[in-house]
Amino acid sequence: MENFRYNMTNSSSESKDFSSYSFRKNLSNLPFANKLILISIYPLSLFVIIFRYNFLSEKYFYDSNGILSLMRTVNTIRISGNSFNNAALLFKSINFLNLTSLLEWSIVISFIANLFIVLYCFKVRIEKKSDIIISYCFLGLLNLYVFNLSKEIIQFAFFVIMYRIIKAKLSSNKKCILIFAMFALESVFFRSYYILMGAFFIAIHFIFSKKILIYKNGVINLGLLIVLGIVGLYIFLVLCELILPEEYVDLIGIRNRITLYRIGDESAQTLILNLIDSGSNKLMFLLNYVINFIRIMFPVELIPKGLYYWIFCFFQLLCTFKLINCVRNYHGLSENEKLCLFVMIAYYITGVFFEPDFGSFVRHEAATAPILFSLIIDISRSSKIIAN
Repeated sequence: MENFRYNMTNSSSESKDFSSYSFRKNLSNLPFANKLILISIYPLSLFVIIFRYNFLSEKYFYDSNGILSLMRTVNTIRISGNSFNNAALLFKSINFLNLTSLLEWSIVISFIANLFIVLYCFKVRIEKKSDIIISYCFLGLLNLYVFNLSKEIIQFAFFVIMYRIIKAKLSSNKKCILIFAMFALESVFFRSYYILMGAFFIAIHFIFSKKILIYKNGVINLGLLIVLGIVGLYIFLVLCELILPEEYVDLIGIRNRITLYRIGDESAQTLILNLIDSGSNKLMFLLNYVINFIRIMFPVELIPKGLYYWIFCFFQLLCTFKLINCVRNYHGLSENEKLCLFVMIAYYITGVFFEPDFGSFVRHEAATAPILFSLIIDISRSSKIIAN
């Protein structure tokens, strides 16, 4: 009996030693950049929380205050209804610590969400200077805009699940179905326009799978991709007008409805206003869309607005050029990275329809980090996975 106890104790000790050794080995094998990011995650998070609650104006807490207020009264979920209502009910149902203030929620959410970043740092090798810069950009934006009481943290959670689906050992078709299901689920309860992302994701997957965009040497024909994209959007508008006329009217007028009343507002310095009065003309609407797409992906118009906006401009330009590189080198992407690319293309196509300003666009884009970051960090080509 004593030998059994000794063996059990010894086995447990050996198991702990092995786990500790395995952790130290993984840590020692990480590049210096990974280690630097790891040790700076929580200090940076703490700094952002202090900065947010001491220096940012009340406009940055508008949505969060709305959710916190609704948590005191909300009791029933609404299908395709008020997304703030559903967000409030979700947070209320998981409030096991009886959190009562935005600061408390920020501390708890930041602590939990940053664990995902910590774990991810053990899965990739961050060595390129551009990847180090974009890693810190994501870390700052996530802690500033996403890791708090907001709909963005819910969006982040959905993209984490999509990331796990893409990494799962499933067939490509099963992954596509599950990813579409995630888009549909979020559209029902939180952001109704996400159903469009799901539809665009399936369409993009179909187009790329037919290989009509690829040259003989495996390089994507960017010109053909752009033409097909514009033609496809026009066909989408025609079908939408025929099948869903009310939704079509909402879609082509959405930008004017969400931006015109904010002109001159001090809190709306980066509005994306249509440059052409398109009215109900589909071709003019499409021309506006293409112009706005270019403006969002290459937001150089933010540069004259001051140093504060340079950071956002730099971040978006870095993301844009990384994504263009991924598209051009499509043949070098793994199957998982291709799915990530399809998700992000669908996200950008849809976002240009609905995002009212550059600030909102970057805030929502940051919440796609589980997919976007894993794509632009070049896992399969310039990085190696350490652990699955």
